[in-house]
Amino acid sequence: MESSGGVSSMEKYLDGMEEEWMRYHLLHARLRLASMRCSRKSFLRFYKKREFGSLRRGGVGGVAVRNGVSIKCVHLQIASYLGTHSHPASEWLLENIWQWECETGVCVQKR
Repeated sequence: MESSGGVSSMEKYLDGMEEEWMRYHLLHARLRLASMRCSRKSFLRFYKKREFGSLRRGGVGGVAVRNGVSIKCVHLQIASYLGTHSHPASEWLLENIWQWECETGVCVQKR
């Protein structure tokens, strides 16, 4: 996917959707923290502040969030979409996943 231009194509699709993209990353940070035991969060907050900060600020897959839209890898975005049933580029993903993964025609698209 990445070798056939998927990253740049997805970034172009998301151009102008920076606010929605940042909200999506924030959702992932919240999900990550919500899945941790309170005692673990407390330990990290007080004794491993740097690591806790990375967990709080990391977006999809823990990837650092920068200004603007920046995609590290498409397969991580696909996994995120499949896990959350939402994505700012969900239409792009639905249009393009099939091209990369179902070239033989044995896949069935369900909508």
